Amino acid sequence: MPDEAIEFGTDGWRGIIAENFTFANVVKVTRAIARYLETAYDRDRPVLVGYDTRFLAETFAQTAAEVLAAQGWSVWIVDRDCPRRLGLLRSRTPHSGRTDVHGQPQSRHLLRH
Repeated sequence: MPDEAIEFGTDGWRGIIAENFTFANVVKVTRAIARYLETAYDRDRPVLVGYDTRFLAETFAQTAAEVLAAQGWSVWIVDRDCPRRLGLLRSRTPHSGRTDVHGQPQSRHLLRH
């Protein structure tokens, strides 16, 4: 069975948990983000990973953090849910792989800023 395409909109990747927002797809997207980071940032800048309160959000974030670390990035992961945008940190960090605050509880978003 061929892989299902991961579709991106203007606000990043949106998906339904266990349909197309899966751990396997989080790994694929996070590897792609890591490849982009290599072209845009020095490795001395950490990557910030956050999550909100929706189902499995912390586990998805941990998976993304592990993939980034395996690619050689220093990763900061928040120690609790943070459903608000991380605007204060955005100027100090190159990337915020996070889930967004709007949408249905069963949906999930992965965004790059």
